[in-house]
Amino acid sequence: MDHQGVPKTTQDYVSIMTAAKSKNPQSIYFGGVTATGGARILLAADQAGLGDVPYVGPDGINDGSGATKDSFLNLAGEKAKNSFSTLAGIGDFPNKQKFNDDYQKEYGQAATGYAAQGFACAQVFLDALGRAAATNPADNKALRAAVLTALADTAHKYSTIQGDFNFDANGDTSQKIVSVYSYDATKKDWKFETQVDYATK
Repeated sequence: MDHQGVPKTTQDYVSIMTAAKSKNPQSIYFGGVTATGGARILLAADQAGLGDVPYVGPDGINDGSGATKDSFLNLAGEKAKNSFSTLAGIGDFPNKQKFNDDYQKEYGQAATGYAAQGFACAQVFLDALGRAAATNPADNKALRAAVLTALADTAHKYSTIQGDFNFDANGDTSQKIVSVYSYDATKKDWKFETQVDYATK
């Protein structure tokens, strides 16, 4: 195992990937976003002869399909064939296809990244707002305080498009799931592979 850090202004990664090849890596992990070199590092790895080594990155490279201008998949092209990305949250959930279809219809583009999680966040807020409003706050300041109280209720369970969960005293969700995506060469897009529930580990 090896770890290399470089300035975010770095443009040429071939020498770093060439040195990495001598260590016969089983995978390459990039901890950044597309704008800080995600695709450039992959292309350098391919140029150095590491094109068949799995390339793994966080949600920072799961930023759209190959048709999305300047996304990781757009910049990497077919060199992304062995690429994987992760997202914090459920990637496969009941009625996912309906959500995707509704999203496409409403916004004229495919749901990407954290669209479903964003929808779940809105559901959480509206739930808390509804419970806060039921306390009949006297004014907006009292309403804001009531919303905070509602959100901090660790006993309350939220039912969302992403499933049921609650928050602990630190505000952390009980839903500790990370989803893994691979590159779909046919669709030139990210494809859900699996998800890991760390709450059960």
